[in-house]
Amino acid sequence: MALLSTSIENGMIKIKHKTKNFEPISFPQNINDGEVLKVKIWNDSCTALHFDSTLDNWLSKTLNINGKLVYMPDTTFRPIDKNYGKENDIVSFADSFPFLIIGQSSLNDLNQRLKTHVPINRFRPNFVFSGGKPFDEDNLNKIKIGEVVFLVVKPCARCVITTTDQDTLIRNKEPLLTLNSYRKANNKVMFGQNLIHQNLGKVSVGDKIIVLERK
Repeated sequence: MALLSTSIENGMIKIKHKTKNFEPISFPQNINDGEVLKVKIWNDSCTALHFDSTLDNWLSKTLNINGKLVYMPDTTFRPIDKNYGKENDIVSFADSFPFLIIGQSSLNDLNQRLKTHVPINRFRPNFVFSGGKPFDEDNLNKIKIGEVVFLVVKPCARCVITTTDQDTLIRNKEPLLTLNSYRKANNKVMFGQNLIHQNLGKVSVGDKIIVLERK
């Protein structure tokens, strides 16, 4: 999946493969109807809409797996872990939380310890900020970006996906091996902080982060 790229064109989401000579395929940005299916994300079961078998076939062929593309409608409610979220806090098909933030200084600190530097895409954050000291994100409790307020609720435990080069798919032991030496807590490697949004609004590249509360 790392070799798939997406773009939005005229209300359609376009998918293409970065290296294989497959014809790109598109589907609506918003899906209002379709076959209702039950899907499972980790231990959560929820309702989704299945869109189109043609799209399924394209993805199955491209990824060499048998799969379906489904859409989470607004009527589906998947709650965030009650240990971190409020009663009405929800997440879509993401792993556990809606957003992830990492400071560029944190990545710079890591790369100074590595023989071969890794890019930020190894960690797949929604937000990357410049300035500050390494791991300043660990000290945040509540922030505002653009029009949206976020609670900083939990360090992000990292998995083996971070060891996969997103351009070549080559996998090795880094950066988890090095992170394990100085970013380990509760037997897990931590890098980045999970966020929960508190309202809807617009966020743009270049927005300043306003710190509302620190830990």
